[in-house]
Amino acid sequence: MSSNYIIAYNQSLRNLYAENRAYGTKTGRESVSALTLAKADSSAIGRGILTLGKFNYGSDGDVATDSEKKSFSEKLRAFVDSYNMGLDSSLGTKDRSVIKVTKEMKKLVENYKDDLASYGISVKSGGYLSLSSSAVDNLSMKTFEKKFGKDSDFMKDLSKLEKKLSRHFDAYA
Repeated sequence: MSSNYIIAYNQSLRNLYAENRAYGTKTGRESVSALTLAKADSSAIGRGILTLGKFNYGSDGDVATDSEKKSFSEKLRAFVDSYNMGLDSSLGTKDRSVIKVTKEMKKLVENYKDDLASYGISVKSGGYLSLSSSAVDNLSMKTFEKKFGKDSDFMKDLSKLEKKLSRHFDAYA
């Protein structure tokens, strides 16, 4: 595990790691191979993208309730955590194809660095993401939909890269 991020284990993260719930925790990852973790993390990232794409962000004039903000915040936190864990495990595999796609993911995040910052997500050294604890409080849900909804260019591009990883794992598993 990298020291560049902290995992906030919650129900949303648990759901992203549905088949391998233990891999969503620090202790559950300790004695597992990087390749096994990378495969589980890739699946979790894909689920996170789908979860944020399907989230009900409401209508333009809607004001989100506290419970809606909390729900979205947990889902966004789980996505960020799965992405960070995915970087660690993928780079730890020593598999050239996996490392290449992971570098593409880091480059994508770097290209969106300023945009992500406006959503309360900073890009740390090594391409790790950090979500501000008040990010969801400061912006409307419709604003978040632009960056994390199903029509978001960022999420579409990230999804393509995650699918490359998944196909690689499926082919060589």
